[in-house]
Amino acid sequence: RFQEPERSAVVGTLMQISDYRRLTDGRLVLLTQVLERFVVQTVVQEFPYSVAHVQILPDTEEVPTSDENFCKIARAAAICN
Repeated sequence: RFQEPERSAVVGTLMQISDYRRLTDGRLVLLTQVLERFVVQTVVQEFPYSVAHVQILPDTEEVPTSDENFCKIARAAAICN
């Protein structure tokens, strides 16, 4: 949440949930893929959840997004830990 309204720039990350596991105690383990970074321009709403107008930040490097081996390793680690 935006706790400091005088703050001029808040950077965030837009992510997509690729997979999830619900643990026996109710917690969730999420496997996510980063889509884009953004900076908050103006806050529209703070409660019950934060809503803002944002500006997408350009990528500075290309990272492969469809590495199946990485996904398998990440899923295995999430299940085992």
